[in-house]
Amino acid sequence: MFHCYKFIVSDIVFFLLLRTMETQAQLQREVQEARHEAREAIKAKEHHAKEMANLKRAEEKTETLQLELEAAREKIKKLMEGGGGEGGGSGGVSQLEVKALQAQNEKLREKLVNMRDQSTHEKQELAKDLEEKVAQLAVKTKVGHFRYRYFLPVTC
Repeated sequence: MFHCYKFIVSDIVFFLLLRTMETQAQLQREVQEARHEAREAIKAKEHHAKEMANLKRAEEKTETLQLELEAAREKIKKLMEGGGGEGGGSGGVSQLEVKALQAQNEKLREKLVNMRDQSTHEKQELAKDLEEKVAQLAVKTKVGHFRYRYFLPVTC
């Protein structure tokens, strides 16, 4: 009879050992997956930072173009009023100079509009992409809330 209990106990120990090994293997897979997702989140954050830097440069370029456009407008205004200090001794402005400045003004205006449109579009795309990445990461890790800035779980 004691011999029978010995086999039952050894079977139970073997079963528990197998369950422990299965659980450990599952936990290791989950840890690897979490590490992979963390690497993806870091890459997404770095990509987002690069895109934001590009967007900032585009906004600075837009501001520069806006200033150039205003300067061209002022120059045209001065030339139209007859006070062209750079125009020479005649005091008047030729139609060719006015046309050239108006063409330059139009080109600058077009560049400014294009830069604004591009900047707005990029900003919207980045925000959408970032929201998708955060949502995907939250679903994958089964954690509902993440800190936007650091992609870390909220600890409360």
